[in-house]
Amino acid sequence: MFMNKQNRTRCYHLVQCIPTNSTRCIKLFYSLIICTIILYLFYDKSSSNLFKTLTKPLLSLSILTNNTRNIGSEIFEEWIRSAATNENSTHLDIRRLSYPYYPRFPILSYTQDITKLDSASKLILLGNGFFENPSWDLISKERSSMETLWCPYLTKYCSITDDKSFFSDADAVVYHGRDPIDLKEANKYRQSHQRFVFALWESPAHTDSLKPYNAFFNWTMTYRLSSDIVASYYANTYFHSSSDYHQLLVRENATKDLHLTFDTADHQPSDAVLQAKKLGTVVALISNQGGSSRRLTFIKHLKNYIDVTVYGKHTIPCPKKGDCVKFLAQNYYFYLSFENSLCQDYTTEKFFGILRHPIVPVVRGFSNYSTFIPPSGFIDVNDFPDVISLARYLNETRDNREKYLSYFSWKQDYVWNQGSLFTSFCDLCIRLHLDHKPKVIEDIHSWWHDNMCRIPQRITLPKKSPKILIQRIFLRSTASTADRSSLSSYRSASHFSLKVARFLFLKRRINNQTGSTRFVPISTHAHYSKSETPDDLHELARSFLFSLEPEHRKILEKQLSNVETSLPTNSMRKTNITTVLPSQLAVVFLETGLPYIGFGFVDNFVMLVAGETIETFFGAALCLSTMAAAGLGNAISDVLGIGLADRIERTCGRFLAVFGISAPQLTAAQWRTRTVHSTQLMSKVICIFLGKFNR
Repeated sequence: MFMNKQNRTRCYHLVQCIPTNSTRCIKLFYSLIICTIILYLFYDKSSSNLFKTLTKPLLSLSILTNNTRNIGSEIFEEWIRSAATNENSTHLDIRRLSYPYYPRFPILSYTQDITKLDSASKLILLGNGFFENPSWDLISKERSSMETLWCPYLTKYCSITDDKSFFSDADAVVYHGRDPIDLKEANKYRQSHQRFVFALWESPAHTDSLKPYNAFFNWTMTYRLSSDIVASYYANTYFHSSSDYHQLLVRENATKDLHLTFDTADHQPSDAVLQAKKLGTVVALISNQGGSSRRLTFIKHLKNYIDVTVYGKHTIPCPKKGDCVKFLAQNYYFYLSFENSLCQDYTTEKFFGILRHPIVPVVRGFSNYSTFIPPSGFIDVNDFPDVISLARYLNETRDNREKYLSYFSWKQDYVWNQGSLFTSFCDLCIRLHLDHKPKVIEDIHSWWHDNMCRIPQRITLPKKSPKILIQRIFLRSTASTADRSSLSSYRSASHFSLKVARFLFLKRRINNQTGSTRFVPISTHAHYSKSETPDDLHELARSFLFSLEPEHRKILEKQLSNVETSLPTNSMRKTNITTVLPSQLAVVFLETGLPYIGFGFVDNFVMLVAGETIETFFGAALCLSTMAAAGLGNAISDVLGIGLADRIERTCGRFLAVFGISAPQLTAAQWRTRTVHSTQLMSKVICIFLGKFNR
């Protein structure tokens, strides 16, 4: 314990030098922490992918806000002005560009006079494959390419081939932006009259750099309304019955016997259709759980105030027989048409694919949806200040028959036709005949990527208060036929919800003991000593029913009958509730273990740094052994851990959200399974050890 004179002198000089070198020591200490954290984040050799993922939303951050109502009209007007300035070099009919019906964006098939096309046929070459499919499924021996694209009136004006031997003869060469492009071949056989067309249906958030193709393309064919050829997911599937385009198809079908069929959508669903919606209020179909739009996070918060069911590969599978979208429209009131990325004009089949069905779309994207259908045909999330306001509006619309049916009235004058994703080739054919002005896109990378996507704004949640808690219970309760606008009905429904919640709580306490000889007290008071067996569940249910108002008993009886008819069999129910998919277990492992990596790293790192610092600067002066210094370092680490625990958990949650990973949607029975518990335990053990290895 005692030091000799030499050690005391050395320790004295060491202590004396501390004030003079304190600034340098502090800088060195913080530099060591920063370098260690950076090395730790990239130790798994995935730094490049991680950096690209983290910085892509920042690089593509849009300076625009939620005010996207005029985007479509502004782009449309700009498109017309651009065409007007080029009137001397093109044969496009500028006067007919304005289209009085929906959708209101420049579709040449709707606005141009087909009789003015040149007599010479144009050849369109597929320059590369569509996701490695060289023919794009457009080449058929039985039918011409234009008939396959549902524009048979252009059969004698254009043809499509994937034969590269016709490269020099082609009038246009179309390249899919997600497949490799042979630049050497293109530059070798390229002719001055040819139009190289950039075609893409994916958003910039899922597109790599296009800088190698600057000054390579002449035209663009994408979903964006500012493209030379608009290739929207709309695909000419619906149009007004009074439009010239519909009259043209009717004449072509009559004269050439093309067997085209035109369907009408149900613009006023009957009571039988509405009564068949028994499975729930809101539904979503999501196969890809990732995406920069964080749609699953939004749905998670929305579930707190209204019932939302998510179908998809990782959640509830669709029925194997029949059309999944048709099944959802028959059993739910609202469909969440949420895109995986918030990019300008990016609107996919999640919106267009449900318009002919009796279900109301709820949209969340960076598009002007009133360009596609009237504003009275959809519900926009951006029109509501917070989630609870949206949930309240959906509940009110569901219970108001006239209000709900008003969302279908616009379909009365529209007809539906079979279409294809590649129907935009019809417009490409028309433009090849009418537009001869030379054009080169100098910087297609900037046109496609710069300021075209945005990061979703923070979801506005109501403040936690007893009033909001009652509203939350009320909004998720069984739909009441009473007028919810009155205060008395509001209180009555809230009391009903609280009674239901109390009954379910006591029922769970009793059901947990089913099959056991133990007794469970149903009272929450400590002095109440009466114990009940599971048989008392019947008595509990009886007392619960007597406590309800007659109106509430009728509501409960009606909803129970609906649920019984829609629930699966017992064997299917057990399988669906207790079975946990491997993908869900992987999310459980990541969500549970990632914070423990942070805990282990911070705890061990601070303990080592603090212990070594104490031993170096104060050990000799205070006569501290190595173990004592380590103990003090551990105490400092524990104190910091108390303050950093919540911050580490939030940071890990935001880190997972970047990759589109959210909490797994498991039922209570699934959380209680041995598989989930084992996964959580294994994740904690493995990740805490990974966090400790920081030296």
